[in-house]
Amino acid sequence: AIDTALESGRQDAFKYLLKPIEYDNLVETIREAYEKKVELQQAKFRQEVDDISRAGMGARGIKKAMNKLRKIYGIE
Repeated sequence: AIDTALESGRQDAFKYLLKPIEYDNLVETIREAYEKKVELQQAKFRQEVDDISRAGMGARGIKKAMNKLRKIYGIE
């Protein structure tokens, strides 16, 4: 079990769950992982928007790039 936990850490596991798995713990872990994924996507989106703004594109170019990023990240 210790070897498995260490290996999961090396593989960037979100959280190590012990067996037998408790349903409430599993649901909470899934919720936390989803929230973390959304946070990372939003941070990446904001960084890409900042990069576009600094690139000196005109208003039309920025609008087109923003729409493309919204579509990629599912932000409407």
